Amino acid sequence: MRAGYPSSNGGSAHGPSRGFSRLLVVAYILAFSIPPIGLVLGVVVALRLGKPKHAVWIVLISLATATVWVLLLTSGSFNSAGTDY
Repeated sequence: MRAGYPSSNGGSAHGPSRGFSRLLVVAYILAFSIPPIGLVLGVVVALRLGKPKHAVWIVLISLATATVWVLLLTSGSFNSAGTDY
């Protein structure tokens, strides 16, 4: 097969790699569940993969989620009434 021709199996010649897609999915999931790690992965996506649109969204989601977590933890909403001794 020559370079520049589409693949013979019907797939595109220059599709996104699976590793890239997996990193994006993991970054978005961690941006919601563990914001500090999501923030770091957002920077990794920006620097290594050159995808600024995804990186900006991952960083914004991480910051917003971290803010929500801080507000929830400082408001005392995780304290039950029966644990104050």
